[in-house]
Amino acid sequence: MSSIQLRPGDHQDLQQLLELEQQAFASDRISKRSWLSLLKSASAVVLIASFGSAVAGSAVVLLRKRSSIARLYSIAVKGGYRGMGVGRALAVDSLRVAEQLGCKQIRLESRIDNLRAHELFHSLGFQSFGRPVDNYYADGKAAIRFCRSLPRCTAEAGHAVTGVHSSRGRRDQDDEPFTEAV
Repeated sequence: MSSIQLRPGDHQDLQQLLELEQQAFASDRISKRSWLSLLKSASAVVLIASFGSAVAGSAVVLLRKRSSIARLYSIAVKGGYRGMGVGRALAVDSLRVAEQLGCKQIRLESRIDNLRAHELFHSLGFQSFGRPVDNYYADGKAAIRFCRSLPRCTAEAGHAVTGVHSSRGRRDQDDEPFTEAV
């Protein structure tokens, strides 16, 4: 199998992104309308991980006007590509993109029962903060919030994605609203 290729997403990825979303998440999926908005928005970045022409995973980084805090809004890996470093590659490139765009910190929310993701985030230097956010997801599950400072991420990966675009998001309780186009 070829190596993981990372690149910015575009409208040609829409169908594969929708299929990935269906496979990766039981609820709280990004809709077609939202993907279209994300792919054209200047306040978010859609990253694609692929092996050849097959989309193996995606990540969405949201940006705020007048804020140095980015948000890793979504990261998804197709079942057949799990355990192959796709999630890690997407997370690391998300860190690099946010830093390249001038952000000093990145935050994310993760389902309280997604221990595999929590291990990944901790291994990349994220720390949980605050209390779990009850009823964060449509199925009533709580979310754990994570954050990480960015200046040290440039030494963690041998590649970066440039030419970034894309936005959608739930507002954090203590943050200013995201610029939304959904």
